[in-house]
Amino acid sequence: MTLIKITPNKKRINSLIKMAISNIKMVETISHEKFPSNVLKEYYGIIRELMSAKMLSDGLKTYGEGSHKEVINYIKNKGHLNIIETDLVDKLRILRNEVVYEGKVIDKKFLDDKLYKIRRIIDKLLKLTK
Repeated sequence: MTLIKITPNKKRINSLIKMAISNIKMVETISHEKFPSNVLKEYYGIIRELMSAKMLSDGLKTYGEGSHKEVINYIKNKGHLNIIETDLVDKLRILRNEVVYEGKVIDKKFLDDKLYKIRRIIDKLLKLTK
């Protein structure tokens, strides 16, 4: 993983934010009961896009193995999300990887239990990126 200093690109930042907002609308149309694994993947993707937009606006980007973890650490270290929130985001990252690479099925109860917190994190990141 590599952290690179860049010149902020407003067009790219706005594109990430627009995509996140579009994905928020889309994920709400997916049956959380029938497809909790897909819903989790989408929510993590939304969070990742918004965290990346914030990093880009701060003039930084990551790439390579471990870059998702680095984005989470950056957001935590800047105080944009608290430790409980970043721990949940990291848990979503791990579960998303297990879903994508190992075929893990997410229990609907897990999603139900975390949905309010996930949406609050997204709201917080949306405010941060505007």
